[in-house]
Amino acid sequence: MSHRTSRPKPPPPGNEEASATLNLGEFQHVDTLTLSEAALVLNALVAKRRNDRKNVNETEMLNQTLNYLDHFARFTQKENVEAVERLLSAHKDLAKFERAQLGSSLPIPAVHGEREQKC
Repeated sequence: MSHRTSRPKPPPPGNEEASATLNLGEFQHVDTLTLSEAALVLNALVAKRRNDRKNVNETEMLNQTLNYLDHFARFTQKENVEAVERLLSAHKDLAKFERAQLGSSLPIPAVHGEREQKC
């Protein structure tokens, strides 16, 4: 006889679901950024605030986010980020979220003992 030792997990709130059809609930048609785009935006904002001598408010969360983006953003040159966006935008059959995920999931060539080269 099988005994349940824990109660079943409740479904997640909202109408998001993992299935063959993408369903992001209220975020279904929201614009999304690749990691490279997010890095460009945040770095430009921080640089502008520093140049304007405004309070950058460099919190630990901001620094951790910038470190994460620096590590995982595949493209650092604005021209390359824009080129990837143009290529992905041509695929109208993909949702904005899917295009952003693909732009962030590009393969990185393996380099032994060195950090991968950024484009």
